[in-house]
Amino acid sequence: MRNKKIISHSLFIFTVLCICLSIVKIYGINNGNTIEEKMDAIIKKYDVQGVSYAIIENGQVKSVRNHGYANVEQNKKVDDNTAFKIASISKTITAYAVMQLVDQKVLDLDASVEQYIKNWRFPESNYDWHKVTIRTLLAHTAGVTDSSEYGYTEPLPSVAEALVQKSITLKREPGTAFEYSSFSGYAILQLVIENVTGERFEDYMCHHVFPALNMKSAGYYNQSEGNVFLATPYAGAGTPVDIVPVVMTGAGGISATSSDMAFFVLGLIDYYRAGNYEMFKEQQNTDSAYGTYALGIIPHRLDNGTVVYEHNGTLTGWNAQIALEPVSGNGFVFLCNSDKGFYLTNEVMLLWSKDAIGYEVEEKSVMHIMSTVINVVWTAIVVIAAFLSYTFVSDVIGKRRSLVKGKKQIIKLIAASLFGFLLLLGWYGTMYTDYLFKWLYDLPDYCPFTFLTRNVDWIGYALIVLVIAIIARRLYPRQRNCI
Repeated sequence: MRNKKIISHSLFIFTVLCICLSIVKIYGINNGNTIEEKMDAIIKKYDVQGVSYAIIENGQVKSVRNHGYANVEQNKKVDDNTAFKIASISKTITAYAVMQLVDQKVLDLDASVEQYIKNWRFPESNYDWHKVTIRTLLAHTAGVTDSSEYGYTEPLPSVAEALVQKSITLKREPGTAFEYSSFSGYAILQLVIENVTGERFEDYMCHHVFPALNMKSAGYYNQSEGNVFLATPYAGAGTPVDIVPVVMTGAGGISATSSDMAFFVLGLIDYYRAGNYEMFKEQQNTDSAYGTYALGIIPHRLDNGTVVYEHNGTLTGWNAQIALEPVSGNGFVFLCNSDKGFYLTNEVMLLWSKDAIGYEVEEKSVMHIMSTVINVVWTAIVVIAAFLSYTFVSDVIGKRRSLVKGKKQIIKLIAASLFGFLLLLGWYGTMYTDYLFKWLYDLPDYCPFTFLTRNVDWIGYALIVLVIAIIARRLYPRQRNCI
């Protein structure tokens, strides 16, 4: 009896220790003293293909660090000459270009875009196109329908032709509500720049904007050029995917190195310090689950009154983030060629803000709610699985269970096994394949687990333990004559 108690207690202690160790692994500990050491520790936990990031302090680039592979198959590591797609951060750079033209009196923020565009016919709508201004497009309050960058055929259309193909029109009264436009809103701004400068949008940006910011490797290319190697994007669990050509490049077409983006952040800091605050002001009617929006950039007002400005970018196989606090001159750049970097990008953003400013920049998004839900679900599953396992093993040791006998018990065993199989199939089929995104959005390669915290992996492991415990308890049912 004494030996049984020792075994039983030892099993209980072991279960508790496993839970504690798993929690430590999930929530992690930011080892290291410097911000770079802490960043490196977090990056390793996510096992992404490649990362490049830059830290800016006091208006100077403090460090640029690289991790992993630009191309796994070619064994090509990320280095200072590795370019990444920055996705929607392209909007911030387009907004900066627009503001330069505003400062030059070429554009008026509150003028109707109709007066600038000559090569696109505004489609009929129940709402007034005259009310669509440069400002409302920059702030995502124009009310235009959105679009994707899928479905084009070669040869690729012009941006004006793409707007026609995507049937872009007005769906609400301009200026009344915020709705983030993935591509179409900034595509119209792209047309504006082409019409007022007389240059192709990409040429104007490469000839006038990028050089002025010292963004030497930035451009709208989709393959490696010269000494610049464009990283390969990896979707889902690590599948290399083709780079989708972007026609509405003003919204998401830029390729750049982390050094390029660091210089852009420095440019934004200098622009702010020069007294050009309009771009950074919270705009009317931009309240959303994500906070408020300025002109191509997102302001976060912290508890101490400090305002951090940031923008992220996501495309299939790409994740990117920039942030800056212009008063102190601190900033941050993060580029990643993996879908698995989606939540990693957010986590390193929080780490940077806490280290550089003393406060975490918490996005008011569904992601944070989901993170909390995942933690609660994981904890609940682990506790249930641990309890079932502990009681089962204790009963086996105490010889209070026997191998399944009888028709009813066999049926219960089959039912439990089928339930466990379907539970695991449903979980892994939904989270770790692209079936869900294919079904909902007709988007291949996307896997839901890449958009959640790494804790979601542990839910799967906990479910396996839970299923094993349930089946074991049915395989060895409790003896009825046991007291």
